[in-house]
Amino acid sequence: MSDPRLDYAQLLLGEAREELGRADNKISVLLATAGVAVSVVAGAIAIGSWTPAHLITWAQGMWWLGVIVAFAGIAALASALAPRVRSAEGKPAVHYFGHAAQFNSPH
Repeated sequence: MSDPRLDYAQLLLGEAREELGRADNKISVLLATAGVAVSVVAGAIAIGSWTPAHLITWAQGMWWLGVIVAFAGIAALASALAPRVRSAEGKPAVHYFGHAAQFNSPH
């Protein structure tokens, strides 16, 4: 006879893995979309058909602020794809899926 707590923990771990897969897919799509947008703008600048220097002064400031915010957003999306399996506390207790990933077996 199996332990119902073990069965429940395995069920929760399986659901967490499925949810992580879905979240990774969503973030991957968002990151790819951001890459396409950056490529379009960089391509327009590279072929010389447009440059931020054509903007008036306040619009240039807004452009560069937007560029900084866009790259910060892309960095946040990219960091969301990085797996985190260590706990900050270092204790062998299971509080979230990352703690369960540290163990070699469900027992």
